[in-house]
Amino acid sequence: MCDRSLRLFKEMQMQGEIPDEYTFTSTLKACRGLGAFQEGTQIHAFLIIRGCPIPVQNIISGALIDLYAQCGYLFQARKVFDQLETKSVVPWTTLIIGYSQEGNLSEAMDLFRQLKGSRIPIDRFVLSSMISVFADFALAESGKQMHSYAIKTPSGLETSPFGTC
Repeated sequence: MCDRSLRLFKEMQMQGEIPDEYTFTSTLKACRGLGAFQEGTQIHAFLIIRGCPIPVQNIISGALIDLYAQCGYLFQARKVFDQLETKSVVPWTTLIIGYSQEGNLSEAMDLFRQLKGSRIPIDRFVLSSMISVFADFALAESGKQMHSYAIKTPSGLETSPFGTC
């Protein structure tokens, strides 16, 4: 499926079609799924050359942050994140997870603290992601504290983030 998406994107370009933000986002997600970092960076370069205002395009920026983070290029992911004029909870969470997966707990925690200090509402996905971060690092006590915080937070864990039977 990812291969097909990337192929269709290339065909669109060859036919002179101008992709919209949803096409770019889907194609960047396909690049991530394939581990096609080179193609993803080419799309990023195309957006820059085309003059796409990436800092205001949260949907595209989220996909770029995800691509860079999942391919292990956190410096680039952070650069895109820092350029965002307004940040939704999605890029924050994506970057937190990226740092966690790379083994950088201190940066993941620092970002979470910054997110808590912002005016952006923390949702269930962020909270369950943070619990997973602590599980990944075998920090049971911190995970329990986060779970307690999640239960007390208005947008917290009304139901289990891990599904039900």
